[in-house]
Amino acid sequence: MGEENCLHHEGFNKRLEDNEETIERIDYKVVELEKHTALDSQRFTMLLENVSSALGNLSVCIGNMEKTNRSIETTLISMQHEIVKSREQTETLDEKVDGLNNKVDTKINDLNAQVYKINSENVFNIRLWVREHFIGVLVGGAVLTMFGTMAFGKFISGLLI
Repeated sequence: MGEENCLHHEGFNKRLEDNEETIERIDYKVVELEKHTALDSQRFTMLLENVSSALGNLSVCIGNMEKTNRSIETTLISMQHEIVKSREQTETLDEKVDGLNNKVDTKINDLNAQVYKINSENVFNIRLWVREHFIGVLVGGAVLTMFGTMAFGKFISGLLI
């Protein structure tokens, strides 16, 4: 039985040594995991700091964008008012131009009528002239007849004498 105890004891010692080696390997792995975990924790902390910084910058950028959008909106509203004003001025100018066109057309028509009248007057129309100067023609004819009769009478009396 002594030998069995010894064998049993030797088997126990062997298992104990194996277990100690396994524990050492586990300890080594735990130490390595702790190192990696510490590195990962540092990296994670740096990453969080970078994300926090980026979010701060993003917040500033968004604030600047809001100011820019308000400025653009104000500018667009101002431009819209100016466009409306320009449209109203253009409509007023269009009305004035139309009025001037009508006046110019009227003047041109009047001038054309005057030119036609002058051209028509330069053509001698005896009927129109006699109609317009009928009394003068009648008096002139009477005077000529009177002088003609007197002159003819003197001529004839000069021949008879």
